Amino acid sequence: MPEFSDLEKLNEPAGIANSIGFWIYHIVDDMLKLSTNSMENFGIKNEVPLDLVSFKSHILGIDIPVFLNSFGKWLEGDCSDIMHIRVIDTKKNIKTMQIKGHARRDEEGNVVQLYGAYIDISNRQN
Repeated sequence: MPEFSDLEKLNEPAGIANSIGFWIYHIVDDMLKLSTNSMENFGIKNEVPLDLVSFKSHILGIDIPVFLNSFGKWLEGDCSDIMHIRVIDTKKNIKTMQIKGHARRDEEGNVVQLYGAYIDISNRQN
């Protein structure tokens, strides 16, 4: 897995149809790292630190169970799920995101990080 700084270079500018971004969640300290473009796409304004509870506040309420279900599966090691959730961006628009996650384990087999990518599929929705 490349370092976060390497992933950040691959991001598409926020607001572009089909823009993509990357994220890393550090389980031990409950910290979520997003690139600047990702933060804008998810409607997050310089929240430091960004923990899971803060991130969930940007998800449309009806989609929180979907988020929790997929996130739980990723934590258990089942990385087959592709999450579809809606978030409210900085302009109060609802965006549909497709998110994929993977688990990173330590030497003892414990999940220590989740990482993945997302794509904004809002323009594909009816």
